[in-house]
Amino acid sequence: MNDLVMERCDLLIESRAQLAKKFTMDNNLMCIASALFFASEGRSADIGKMSECKKLLRKEAGRFSKLKSTAELTVLSKMLLSDDPEQYLKSVIAVYDKVKTADFCEKSYIVPVCLMIVDLAIQDELDDILNKAQDILKSLDKSHPVLTGSDDSSLAVLLALSYKDTETILADIETGCTYLKKTYRLGVPSESVQELCEILALSYGDIRSKCDTVARIYKAFRKKKSSYGKDREFAMLASLADIDMNPDTIADEIISASEYLKKDDGFKDKQLTDKQRMMYATLLVAGVYGRNTDMMDNPVITGTLSILADKTKAAITSALLNCALELIPAVLGAVTDTEEEE
Repeated sequence: MNDLVMERCDLLIESRAQLAKKFTMDNNLMCIASALFFASEGRSADIGKMSECKKLLRKEAGRFSKLKSTAELTVLSKMLLSDDPEQYLKSVIAVYDKVKTADFCEKSYIVPVCLMIVDLAIQDELDDILNKAQDILKSLDKSHPVLTGSDDSSLAVLLALSYKDTETILADIETGCTYLKKTYRLGVPSESVQELCEILALSYGDIRSKCDTVARIYKAFRKKKSSYGKDREFAMLASLADIDMNPDTIADEIISASEYLKKDDGFKDKQLTDKQRMMYATLLVAGVYGRNTDMMDNPVITGTLSILADKTKAAITSALLNCALELIPAVLGAVTDTEEEE
């Protein structure tokens, strides 16, 4: 296993333990997901400062604010990782007060949308973004009514941030879904295929090529008789779509990282399945080997949460998708070196 991957695993283990010890009322999976924020940035959680952030959150957020719900640990983690936690929170609250009035944005998923907008410092464009996101969600619902719901609202907002026009985004999603289903027999549910393609559609480049990369990595797990999840976990493979490595090598690295995490008691929790642990390992490996861009220095929060209806699991998935999506290059229209040369 790569030394840096091992270092990130150690940071994840350390931060999870610290968070679980301090925030005893939080789900262990939520602690792991929040610990991913710190590990992905090569940092460990500073519990003392997080406690200060919690006091600030309790003081500033409204009594019934979703910011103090199951997503609280995510908010606290983001505050701590910001340059100015107090100002960050004020910005999130201001965006929250506006986003919660959007008809299409399901209340359980407002927090990821707000964090995403503040992370990218695009509050001034909020009205246009929400209008475009609503159009995207309506179009997705029209083309895939069974697979799309209001719980896709935060990903719709992320898609709205892309410099791609709505028609191109939707065409890429449709092309990717059709291509994966016709070209590969992966045995993955349609919901998971659509979710993967929605994430892949965020960046420029041929979506078929990106689907090919994901499918080859997924097949590499099968060849090694290592079970990789077909549901939420499958979409996380989008974070590997731009990595120029042999699929077998990537799979080996992820399997090794997963086995390394398994040695820690915090990753033997009965709530944590082998497939979920593989998903965490995937995000860590993507963070080490993935090609990033300056545009993605600020993490992107999103959630496509149609499978995980439970609110606690929804918050966990939002945190996980943040870590995955911040690793995907060229989101928001950033071009690759190759495109610039052309």
